[in-house]
Amino acid sequence: MTAMAIWFVLIRMRGAATASSYHLLNPLLGVLLSWLILGTDLRPQDFGGAALIGLGLFVSNCGEKLLARLWSNKNNASVS
Repeated sequence: MTAMAIWFVLIRMRGAATASSYHLLNPLLGVLLSWLILGTDLRPQDFGGAALIGLGLFVSNCGEKLLARLWSNKNNASVS
C-alpha cells in the first residue's frame, strides 16, 4: 500500500513518462536487498549492470535538456 502511494506521488510530481523510467531500478534494488538481507556476493556484472541502469536513467531524465544546452552553446559559438 505504501509503495503504491509513493508511486502515485512520484507520478504527480515528475509525470508518468519520467516516473515510469524508475522501474529500471527494480533489478538494482533486488540485487542490493539480496546482498543486505541474504548476504549474497556482489559480482562485477552487478556493478556493470548498475552503471548501465544509472546511465539509462540519466539519459531518459536529463538527456533532452543536456542536448538542448549543448546545441544552444554550439549555435551561440558559431554566431560569435
